[in-house]
Order: sequence, then C-alpha cells, then structure tokens
Amino acid sequence: MKILSIWNQKGGVGKSTLAIHLAAGYAAKGLKVGIADMDTQRTCLTFFNNAENPEFTVFKDFPSEEKSKDLDVLICDHSPERSSDNDPVDFSDLVIIPICASAVDAWSTLPAVESLTNRKDFKKLIVVNRFQKARKLMADFVGVGGFEHDLIINERAIYARTLANFSTVYAPRKLSTAYGLKSARTEIDELIKKIEEKI
Repeated sequence: MKILSIWNQKGGVGKSTLAIHLAAGYAAKGLKVGIADMDTQRTCLTFFNNAENPEFTVFKDFPSEEKSKDLDVLICDHSPERSSDNDPVDFSDLVIIPICASAVDAWSTLPAVESLTNRKDFKKLIVVNRFQKARKLMADFVGVGGFEHDLIINERAIYARTLANFSTVYAPRKLSTAYGLKSARTEIDELIKKIEEKI
C-alpha cells in the first residue's frame, strides 16, 4: 500500500479538495483507495458521509492495519499543525505540499518544508494549487526564477462545484456536462503521474 500525505502548516491551501480529487483519480484507475481524515475540520469525512456511492473510503484519523489491509493507496489529509501525532514524514511514502501562489503562503510554507527536508529519506512533491495565470502576481510567483514547484493545479470552479454536490470531477453527479471537467481530470491524472515518478 502506498501512503501519501497532503500537508502544509498553512491553512486554506486546498488540502482536502486535493485529497478528495486525488483519491477519486486513483479510484478511476481501478485501485482501492482510502483517505485518512486527520484534519479536525473533517471535510473529507463530511464528503464521504453525504456522497452517493463514493469511489473511495474515508476513515476518521489513521486507520488500523486491519481496516486498511485491502487498500492500494491511502491518502492522509493532515491538519495544518505539526505534532508527534500529525507528522507526515513518519509514515508516508511521499508528502504532497500544496501552496497557493503568494508570498504569504511561501513565508509559512518554506520553513516547514525545510524542517521536513532534514529528515532521512524524505520525499516531497510541491503543488502550486488554485493557480490563476491571469493574475500577474501569481504568474510572477511561479515564473522564471520563481518558486520551486513540481506541478500546477489551476483554480477551476468545477472542483468546488462537484464537491458542493458531494461528487468529484471523475463522478460529477448532476454536472456530467459541466465546463472544465476534462481539464480538471487531466490535471489530477498528471498529479498521479508525478506521484508515481517521485515514489
């Protein structure tokens, strides 16, 4: 079983949205997927409890070996704080660090990434999330000589719209013809490809 952690000590960067769509992306490939909802907001658990025929399972906190034994992929949606109970490096094969394209996000994210990189065998993937290329400050942030990152996920209304219907871009309940579905799926598929390369 692969264990992936989605973590950043900066809140509001889209960790839960990314976790849910990443889980759906892996499930669309025929894999058995679970999310460990380790965030006190319990966004992933709320999604799961309200979704019709969810493509994956969500556990409150990290599941026991018995509960997770049949999974191919476990995605951990961490709360922003970092503690001995919430340290993504301790048990993950890869830590995915979403960041919004702003100096404020970088101020809190960079020291956190540096503290993790001191750990042995630490593997990370930095995702610029909710990117809007039309916004010059964001474009400058990730431009030539800008913030080091592995992948960009664009700001797309379809991510929020599907979640509002307790569905995903892979199983868009009531939104099967909505604008942006194909592009969003392509982005998540590219994220999965990058994850597999890193691991």
